[in-house]
Amino acid sequence: MLMSSRDSRDWIADVGTLVVGAAAAVLTFTTLRDLATAVGIVGWLAWLVPVTVDVAGVVATRVWLRGQAPADAVAFARALAWSCITGSVVGNAGQHAMAAYDLTAPWPVVVLVSAVPPAMLGAMVHLGHLTRRPTTSTEVTSAPPEVDAAALTDTDPRGWWAVETEQPAPTDRASVLIASGIGRRKLAAELGIREHEARKMIQAHRAGVAA
Repeated sequence: MLMSSRDSRDWIADVGTLVVGAAAAVLTFTTLRDLATAVGIVGWLAWLVPVTVDVAGVVATRVWLRGQAPADAVAFARALAWSCITGSVVGNAGQHAMAAYDLTAPWPVVVLVSAVPPAMLGAMVHLGHLTRRPTTSTEVTSAPPEVDAAALTDTDPRGWWAVETEQPAPTDRASVLIASGIGRRKLAAELGIREHEARKMIQAHRAGVAA
């Protein structure tokens, strides 16, 4: 008998994940808050640094693991998730090191921590744009052939395909002109047609005479 997804869930694993996540969130939030305070971000504003990192990491991980977004969005979400995890680990380690050795945050650390919120904002906006962008089809539709308007002559109302595939039958006037030995250019000028039509008319007349 098939089991539903609800019956197949491992509740022990789910509860364990929830407990570990809550503990990690409290410890990470506290340490990153202290790091933000160490670089001059004071009061409740210091909490916004860990919020931006952890929330961005959670959203990026969800987009990555669900795999329902476009391929470029999933790839960016995976990179963003690992970047948030790495940044959180480095931030925690740096804050504990400064606290253990009673160090003042150097200016590169101040710059990096201060750059975290705008960087996370930009990353989240970009991820949102990628996830909402419609998937482009790789199928290329061939364009219809262009019609040469100049080839549509008044001599054949059926259009250029009839002119190109059939030899025009010479008219009485054309027969007289061709019999006199007129060239294709003069014949085209006399009849008001194109030179290649005149050439085919001459060829058709000569073929008829030869037959």
